[in-house]
Amino acid sequence: MYRKLFVIFFAVIGMSACDRHEEVGAETCALDFCEAFFNFRYADALKLCDDGQDGWLRIYLSNLCEADQDSVRLISERPSFDVDNVTCQGDSVATAVVNVHSVYYLEAIGKPGRFVKDGRYRLFLSKNGGAWKIRRGDLLQSGR
Repeated sequence: MYRKLFVIFFAVIGMSACDRHEEVGAETCALDFCEAFFNFRYADALKLCDDGQDGWLRIYLSNLCEADQDSVRLISERPSFDVDNVTCQGDSVATAVVNVHSVYYLEAIGKPGRFVKDGRYRLFLSKNGGAWKIRRGDLLQSGR
């Protein structure tokens, strides 16, 4: 009886998780998005978003102001990123937890951004047409 439950449990776990290849693809997409977004290459960041799911990013960008642009010009430290964890739900949906270091970040709409030495953010990804895309990001809230 226990052996049967054990086998069923691991079969379900195996079917619900994506394989290492899929995980690497989602991780690469998350890192590419962070590289573009936190280096102020927003057109590149938008290209990495799922079609029709980029409204959250467009709202974020529409709230950048002159003070933010002035602050960005003063940044001397280059941002860096690493993916802490990728969790797959099936083979076409994933969540990536990304650690970011030395980034300029607009934390609240209507308020000037700030320099963040260390932050943790979640990105939600989906796979369409064989390519991983950012579906949504909790970039307006730190994951800490």
